[in-house]
Amino acid sequence: MIWRLLPLLTLFVVASCGPTYQADFPKPISPTTVGVIDDEDFSGDEGCKTGLQAGLRSHGFTVVDPEVGSQNSTKLIVKYQDTWMWDVVMYLRKLNVTFLDAKTGKVKGKAFYKNSYPHGFVPSSKVAEQLIEIAGEQGAFAQ
Repeated sequence: MIWRLLPLLTLFVVASCGPTYQADFPKPISPTTVGVIDDEDFSGDEGCKTGLQAGLRSHGFTVVDPEVGSQNSTKLIVKYQDTWMWDVVMYLRKLNVTFLDAKTGKVKGKAFYKNSYPHGFVPSSKVAEQLIEIAGEQGAFAQ
């Protein structure tokens, strides 16, 4: 009898192992001028930064390079930390994104992605853009 349930149990376990996307924003953030920066332990992958920038632009934000003399116009800093692991190829394991007030450094919100086991090999730019989209669906950004 138990052997008949094994395929169903296996399907349930695999289906429940999807990636995790979370966002926590106490108040919606109004579209403004934003700079996207990596943490000090930059992985060398530009995909996360590219995806975050694209996602923010799609929600009406103006994305600038905060390291090229635009500090005065930057109202919001989006800082990210990407964690990579090795399998057949390198894959994005985690992505932590923190939204900071550019002047005070106060945290305005956070978003988080964690790949699952079994994991997929989704491009980091797609993961980052999807994370911003999910944050928007949860009311992170004012209209």
